[in-house]
Amino acid sequence: MLFRHIFTINPGMKELYSFRDIPDDELYTSFSLKKHGVNVLMAVESVVDGFGTPAMAKALKRLGARHVTYDATDAHFGVVGQALLNSFKDVLGDKFDARSVDIWGRVYHIVVGVMHEGNTFPKE
Repeated sequence: MLFRHIFTINPGMKELYSFRDIPDDELYTSFSLKKHGVNVLMAVESVVDGFGTPAMAKALKRLGARHVTYDATDAHFGVVGQALLNSFKDVLGDKFDARSVDIWGRVYHIVVGVMHEGNTFPKE
């Protein structure tokens, strides 16, 4: 679901991922995408569990440094943030109200800010 939203918002972002060569008609059933999706959800869970701790800040900075090597840009982080909010809305429906969007948007902004500390992401 998350990656459907990402690639709907910005289809070119598929080129950033290891599963870029998988044909679109096979992508959403592929092991590679499912594995990456599980890793992303585990990361979100870890961030929630460790939010505000020095250990989580250190882990987010390392994650940010890795994303620099993947050619991620500020714009890509914006797309992922919007896709994450869209995915929450898909799953939670009306329970994911305007207040929830605002809170999760702020959390995502903080997380990305920590990931960016000490890393230079292209603005493009």
